[in-house]
Amino acid sequence: MDGAFLAYWLLANKPDLLASVDHAGHGTGRLVTNTLKEKPVQLPPLAEQKAIAAVLGTLDDKIELNRRMNATLEAMARALFQSWFVDFDPVRAKLDGRPPAALFPEHFQESPLGHIPTGWDAIPLYDTAQWINGAAFKSEDFCAAGEGLPVIKIAELVSAPIAPPSTTSVPP
Repeated sequence: MDGAFLAYWLLANKPDLLASVDHAGHGTGRLVTNTLKEKPVQLPPLAEQKAIAAVLGTLDDKIELNRRMNATLEAMARALFQSWFVDFDPVRAKLDGRPPAALFPEHFQESPLGHIPTGWDAIPLYDTAQWINGAAFKSEDFCAAGEGLPVIKIAELVSAPIAPPSTTSVPP
């Protein structure tokens, strides 16, 4: 039996194998060897096992590469956002006589946040959109952070208009 094929078979059958785990009284589980030996395995010829494992391995490699590329792209997007909209590097470039970014103003103005590009406003988020007030969400309405639509509590907008909102979100 090909070792990589066996590893993928075990991963594919993880839920069934976990259901067979005998939960010992000391907080750990164990998979009884005889139970594992009794599990039926459809075993293709060795050449097919190697081919299947190779394809799955290639897919795993591609998934990992995509994860790393996504992390790199996210870091680039964060850096660009920081440069353009927090540090205002394009405006500073214009002020220093370096090649400018055409969409950015050439000067800064004072604001409650400090220097911001001329023509920009520093206003509370509360004043930028129409809001639905009074929606009472129960805890079961929420989902994991990073999933769904963000929920911004009105109190967060009024008390700290510049601070980031909570990470609470609801399904779309």
